Amino acid sequence: MEDYKNELKYLLERERTAKIICAELNNFMDLKSTLITIIDHVKKLTKCGAIGIRLQDNGDYPYYVYNGFPESFIIQENSLCDKGKDADNTLECMCGKIISGRYEPYLPFFTKGGSFWSNNTSDLTATTSEHDRRGKTLYYCNSCGYESVALIPIKARGKRIGLIQLNDISTGMFTIELIEYLEMIAEQVGLAVQNSLAYDKLRELSIKDSLTGLYNRRGFFEFVNKELSRARRDGTTFGILSMDIDNFKEVNDQFGHLIGDQVLKNFAQTLNSTIRDYDLACRFGGDEFVVIVNTSLKGLDFTQKRIQDRLIEWISSEKVTSNLGISIGSVIWEPGRTENIDELLKVADQSMYKNKMYKKHPEK
Repeated sequence: MEDYKNELKYLLERERTAKIICAELNNFMDLKSTLITIIDHVKKLTKCGAIGIRLQDNGDYPYYVYNGFPESFIIQENSLCDKGKDADNTLECMCGKIISGRYEPYLPFFTKGGSFWSNNTSDLTATTSEHDRRGKTLYYCNSCGYESVALIPIKARGKRIGLIQLNDISTGMFTIELIEYLEMIAEQVGLAVQNSLAYDKLRELSIKDSLTGLYNRRGFFEFVNKELSRARRDGTTFGILSMDIDNFKEVNDQFGHLIGDQVLKNFAQTLNSTIRDYDLACRFGGDEFVVIVNTSLKGLDFTQKRIQDRLIEWISSEKVTSNLGISIGSVIWEPGRTENIDELLKVADQSMYKNKMYKKHPEK
């Protein structure tokens, strides 16, 4: 009777966990936060000591989120790709076999769904040569004291994109019913990853300028408002450079919009290659550009001069014969200022137009 009650309690807990996970996946905004919540619930349900999710990243499958694994384990096992010269050895560990779909379903420790599970890695590794690379992950898991290991593939649109890994130092942690349940969870994770990638792509399209690849006005305001909040909180400074290309209209009038677009692309590429990685270049529209610079007033002046010199050098190399130029204005935000972003932009624009007018009428 007691066993029946425990089994019923476990089944109810499993159903509750599934509902929580489905709710998380249906309402998620941030993939990493959602997957952290999911592995926390799965870890609690399975009572496994360690759980992680690997996801595809530039041909490798590092741990995207994990709970319970020591850092030394993550460092050792994070990459599935062999760093040697022999490319055939890539993904030859057990994790690699599961992700690449190279498993033997007739063996008892593989499922029809493509998962691997073992309740006693000591017995399993004892039957395999220590030099067999296919067992590399199991040997390392076993050497770290993990007796129970499960590897569940994550799929999106029929393609394997990662796996869920569960490890525990105790034997006998898994049943085939639990593995099949985890395969269902992995299917939902695959859908979440797929939706997240689609969301990220749409979001990037909404904040990037399609012509130049720089951030657009919307992307600028997303970034600069975060920068303003950080500066107010930490008491730091940042600057805004406002710029446009002098006489750009002449390019379109003389050579057409295709050439004009190419000039804008070249300008944006030159600008982006001149600033530092932690600064941000944006195109507001037409020939108007803005740069957010993490620096002091002195640093902003230096950055402005560096950009101006580099763009003047670029202009001299352009093959169009129009009399192009560059006008730049700046504003620095520092503790004590109360303006919002629109007001700061207005100050930078006024500085830029003052620079433009001075070049047209230096006597004034």
